[in-house]
Amino acid sequence: MSDDQSVATKTNPLWKDSYIAYIPLLGAAVALTYDVGFFYAIGISFFTLFSLSEHIVFAIQAFPVALAVLMLLSLVTFMVAMGGLSDLFSVSEPYKKVVRLGTLLAIVIGTFASGLAVGGNYISKDYGPLGMIPPASNVIHLKNNLSPINGRIIRSGDRGVLLYDRASDQIRFILWDTIVSIEAPPQRQEP
Repeated sequence: MSDDQSVATKTNPLWKDSYIAYIPLLGAAVALTYDVGFFYAIGISFFTLFSLSEHIVFAIQAFPVALAVLMLLSLVTFMVAMGGLSDLFSVSEPYKKVVRLGTLLAIVIGTFASGLAVGGNYISKDYGPLGMIPPASNVIHLKNNLSPINGRIIRSGDRGVLLYDRASDQIRFILWDTIVSIEAPPQRQEP
């Protein structure tokens, strides 16, 4: 047997082929944990204003985070399998489950913290870090109200719109029945 074949047949102490079935579950957990962290920053009581299917759609925001986490985890797993990190990841049998559980826990905590940071930026009076959060530039015209609301739309769902009103520093949920129109300038990337 050549050296290439022996490396290819090495078993990874932290990864089994049966774990592939868990990747979609981990992706969903990362995305939903991000969404919970986001709403925890906004106000967890607003979480119940939206249905489960709406939260699944909201969790798509976490797709880049989930993808990065899964790619990093795959890279580490591959390196361990090839022996590149054997000194760092030489784990005896009783502790392998602890390492797996610790890794999953770190992923969940990291995605919750990421959602928490983004949610906190949505209700800040500034743009947020690196201008990634849109400014409070939406104008919402309501029925029976002469003055429009200038705010940042946080989420919109089947029942209404959750927005941050920068002028009053309040979060509002406005039902679609009371909204006449929503205006917003197109978001363009600054050069």
